[in-house]
Amino acid sequence: MKKDFKKILQEKINGEYKESVRTKSDNKVKEIGKDLGFHVVSNSGATPWEKSDLTNEHFTIEHKYTDKEQFIIKKDELIKLIFSANSKTPIFMIEFDKMEMNVSNKWALIPYNVFKELIKD
Repeated sequence: MKKDFKKILQEKINGEYKESVRTKSDNKVKEIGKDLGFHVVSNSGATPWEKSDLTNEHFTIEHKYTDKEQFIIKKDELIKLIFSANSKTPIFMIEFDKMEMNVSNKWALIPYNVFKELIKD
């Protein structure tokens, strides 16, 4: 059952409103898209022709956001990303709600061969 607009507005004014993880995640994807200059895929890749969250001509990003202490990645998720990337480089991005000690809360998982190319002299 959806809350009515007045109730949500009052909760926001009182500081009681808590965004859903999905809403936070969607907002984070938009921020990253703007920051990196990537196209935000509508409906989080739920369309038949694009399955990722962000894309440009060279890369495709699957973004996951969590407010939990851990995030588990299954092989199937990586395989799905690889196949949906077609000829683009797949990137699996994990964003934690908060990290201690000024550690970055955004992490990008890339294929080993891409990493190897990045660190070559």
